[in-house]
Amino acid sequence: MRSWLFKVVLISVATLGSVLTHGFQANAQSLFLPVKTDVHGDVGRWDPCSAIEWKIGGIRNNKYFDERVRSSVNQLVQATGLQFRFAGIASAEETINAPLNTLVVSLVPQLASSMVGGTTRLTYSQGINESLVITGATVHINARITKGHLRKHLTPVLLHELGHAVGLAHVDDASNIMYPRAIKQKKYTVADVANFSVFGAVAGCHPVKN
Repeated sequence: MRSWLFKVVLISVATLGSVLTHGFQANAQSLFLPVKTDVHGDVGRWDPCSAIEWKIGGIRNNKYFDERVRSSVNQLVQATGLQFRFAGIASAEETINAPLNTLVVSLVPQLASSMVGGTTRLTYSQGINESLVITGATVHINARITKGHLRKHLTPVLLHELGHAVGLAHVDDASNIMYPRAIKQKKYTVADVANFSVFGAVAGCHPVKN
């Protein structure tokens, strides 16, 4: 049994240059920043030694979105070494509250602002020695960016939100995928992959406390 859970909400990329953020403040000198750290200063992250599933939710029959999500999750797997296994279509409830050890990426008709490309909510559980273990992530993508000239923003927003989904917060470096304003890159860079390693499989097992 997990001893406790808590959640943190991130409002992140705004596709047209405006940004709405809550919580963690970035430091320009940091290569990466975690959403949360434990009492020892270690980053909150998934347990790479546990099975992690991912699902697609929200608006259905959008082939363009589904293809970009699959491609972006594959990039995340390559960058982190975390093995996300596709588990099908999420239910309406799961698009709001991700099941245990599951990432849910959903296309939604609207967010708090039409300028916001995506939001991510993480669920943490207590791990061994007071560590923090991510045990769920819910990503919402604004359906507006699957249409017309805004389509070019979809992959960058997905890559950014998936960064949040593995525990990364915003940074002030405009060349970093976790920069909070309009991003253009459609692949994780070598620097991004190096930053992801702190949250990935090479960091070792990270189990929830029984």
